[in-house]
Amino acid sequence: MTVRTGLLLAVMQLLAALLATAGVRLGYVDQGMAVRITMVAIGLMLLVNANLIPKTASHSPRAMAVQRFLGWSMGVGALVWTALWLLAPMEIATVGAPAAVVLGILTAVGYGLRARPRATLQ
Repeated sequence: MTVRTGLLLAVMQLLAALLATAGVRLGYVDQGMAVRITMVAIGLMLLVNANLIPKTASHSPRAMAVQRFLGWSMGVGALVWTALWLLAPMEIATVGAPAAVVLGILTAVGYGLRARPRATLQ
């Protein structure tokens, strides 16, 4: 991901939070809905980042395989995050959404450790 893309995603996320806050102040939405809007924006940002991970250049086939797996696992985690903040009760979304993303990261770390080259004994 380029710096420009990262800044654009950050600005979009901040705009979603500011619009949600403005909606609360104007009485269009309540505080819970503003939190959900902000968290869905974070989930979509995570999904875009997950989509960009496999598209970065790497030199080895192993690194490319790990990047593809990381993209998939982070993408699934981001989709679960977004779905929980859209559909689940607030108590479940607060615990389940971060757990889904952490599980995606840990799964990818485990895959990366398993895919690294083994030292050969001579």
